[in-house]
Amino acid sequence: MAHMQLGTNLPRVAGYNRAVVLEAIQASDGISRVQIAARTRLTAQTVSVIVRRLLGEGLVVEDGSAPSSGGKRRTILRVDARAGFAVGVHFDPQEISCVLADLAGRPVTRLRLPVRPGAGPEAVIRQMARSARRILREAEVPDGKVLGVGLACPGPLDGQGVMVSPPRLPGWDQVPIKSLLHEHEPDGPECYCGNRGCVEAVCCPSAIEAAMGGKLTHAAICARAAEGEPAARKVIERVAGRLAVAAVSVVNMLDIDLLVLGGPALREVGEIYREVIARAVSGRSLARRLHVVRVRTSPIAADAAAIGAASLVFHATYAPRLDTLLSV
Repeated sequence: MAHMQLGTNLPRVAGYNRAVVLEAIQASDGISRVQIAARTRLTAQTVSVIVRRLLGEGLVVEDGSAPSSGGKRRTILRVDARAGFAVGVHFDPQEISCVLADLAGRPVTRLRLPVRPGAGPEAVIRQMARSARRILREAEVPDGKVLGVGLACPGPLDGQGVMVSPPRLPGWDQVPIKSLLHEHEPDGPECYCGNRGCVEAVCCPSAIEAAMGGKLTHAAICARAAEGEPAARKVIERVAGRLAVAAVSVVNMLDIDLLVLGGPALREVGEIYREVIARAVSGRSLARRLHVVRVRTSPIAADAAAIGAASLVFHATYAPRLDTLLSV
């Protein structure tokens, strides 16, 4: 079972306990009040009060019943996936990916638009905002159910959401992307995103295109590699090998069991990346004699970053946060 925050029965932390209960419901595929109390270590009375409020707010619904160990049937609770939505935007130098996710974190609809070559920051940010508005309009989601917009973009970024010398983006240094986007959907909550790491220079589409002599687009190279064309496959395998070096470092540092690969670059060549990285981590990870590190391609690979950005909104809005306990 995944790690879950525990609640506290102190009276001054009702907001934190509410988030703990909601997290417990969201993480389960149906759960009773008794099970929530057992998992969060809150009293049955506290859980009952919080659940009653969540039902009143429409965030949670009662969905049938199931027998308990004592024979009495207990009401099952689930998060109402359509009670709230978030928009996730992934800004890549070549493409803007936009995803609308429901409260369960599932992508409802998606939109991808190419970035015009040479477009400046203001034009691109306007395009992001238009994409977010369009996806909401097409899904007929009312403004009142939109929790916010999350953004994934090339790093590094400082603490205020200002881009600092991002790779492959001349003219974007010191662009306050967070505040500029905020000016276009101003009621959205704060979000955060990180940088991409130093493999950018050797693994980006332009580097792959250059490795093939600059005569083919990245998409064409990937298509040829997927079909088994030797030269294209060799280039993709070489790039995957460089990415594998970073993957091995991550595995050794965090001692993880599973690596999930995602991103628009994997649409056609995901299996090539997976094979190369899997060989690397299985042969070079420090803990290889203790456990196997699995490497998988995400079933939502093309939209993984945008969906991740949308999930930041849900995390910021509903996740139990310790700072609520520390503030007076």
